[in-house]
Amino acid sequence: MTASQPIHHAFDYVVKANEYTAYPLNWQSIFANSNPLTVEIGFGNGEYTLELARKHKDRNFIGFETSQGAVFKTLRRMFSEGIQNVRIVMTDGRFGLRNLFDDDSIECVILNFPTPWSKGKHFRRRVAVPDFFKTLQMVLSSNGRLELATDVVNYAVDCYEMSKAMGFYPEPILINGPREMMTRFERKWRSYERNIHTLTCLKGEKTTSERLLERSVIMPHEKVALAQAAPENISHHLNISQKSASENEICVFKALYRGMETDSFLIKTISIDRYDQGEGEFEQHYTIDMYQSGTDWMIKLDPINRPFITPSVRFSIRSLAKILKS
Repeated sequence: MTASQPIHHAFDYVVKANEYTAYPLNWQSIFANSNPLTVEIGFGNGEYTLELARKHKDRNFIGFETSQGAVFKTLRRMFSEGIQNVRIVMTDGRFGLRNLFDDDSIECVILNFPTPWSKGKHFRRRVAVPDFFKTLQMVLSSNGRLELATDVVNYAVDCYEMSKAMGFYPEPILINGPREMMTRFERKWRSYERNIHTLTCLKGEKTTSERLLERSVIMPHEKVALAQAAPENISHHLNISQKSASENEICVFKALYRGMETDSFLIKTISIDRYDQGEGEFEQHYTIDMYQSGTDWMIKLDPINRPFITPSVRFSIRSLAKILKS
């Protein structure tokens, strides 16, 4: 949806953010009002935010979730109840928060029981890492806040210390403190006398951070003259990382599929964008079309599974053209 439209089907709640042509998104247009925004990272089955949406019809809610099963169940419930003030985006929440929202535009960001990845090699998978707090400094409104609930005390303590070090004003961590509503997961843990730790971090001084999406999207493509091209070169470069000079853009061509005719190919591709001096990463999987057009090979994105047009996606198109000519 590029603008607000009536909800006629459950899937109308899903904002297909990768198909937009301008960023950050205009959420006032999507909701057809200027109500305050609340964002939940890891929407799950939507239990928490849907209850808030029922109680606060004067607020808009956006949930980020990558599990298709969880989203489909939530969509059916939302549609059957006729809820109007919720939208879902199916992409990585850290990426979406940074790139799909304008500065000072979000009142509250909610993290309910995020996966407590260890501080070893999996630490980057956590939602609450330094680049996340840099994003919050940019997109939260002047009185904005982060609300965290976790059953892992170390996660709460890490967030408290990290937010304070980055200029936020964290309130004391509460153990089994009051909550506007509790999820089934939370009620289960409390019934087993497992402590729930909640933390509210208030925004401090605003800072700005780099975004991966340009304000206006230009679809990348390359042309290589047939006389200069050697398609067989691509198979020799499969599963080899291609890196930009800065090493902030990385792509890997995983597989090559030949069309029914010999004048077309599909290339399965993975790209990774690194930002904030490598603290943040965003990975995408997609396919690239390569086909003969007149006297050239045309290289462009397959529209069926279009990715966000990040620097690494543009780099993958250029890299494929370079390999074709090598």
